[in-house]
Amino acid sequence: MFKFEKLAVWQKSLDFADLIYAETRTFPPDERFALTNQIRRAATSISSNIAEGSARTDPDFAKFVGYASGPSTRWSRSPSSPAAKNFCPKSPSPESTPTPMKSVAC
Repeated sequence: MFKFEKLAVWQKSLDFADLIYAETRTFPPDERFALTNQIRRAATSISSNIAEGSARTDPDFAKFVGYASGPSTRWSRSPSSPAAKNFCPKSPSPESTPTPMKSVAC
């Protein structure tokens, strides 16, 4: 087992990527190679950055955790966000949707 596999944040980032993949399946087909692809790559990069950083020194690991947090905020204020394009339900359930999901996807 690698060091990063023991980290709760890495495990949660995998769950988050699964949620993003599920949510983006409902996006319009014409967004398949544009917005959908970008959001999915951003979601998977979170766990990748955590994994890569865990193999480095503590200061470098902190940098990679910072890199990992970038994609989760990139879409929150973007005019090209799924929420801005009305691809998301009008009132998602707060209990069923983790906070990062709201900022990235809906």
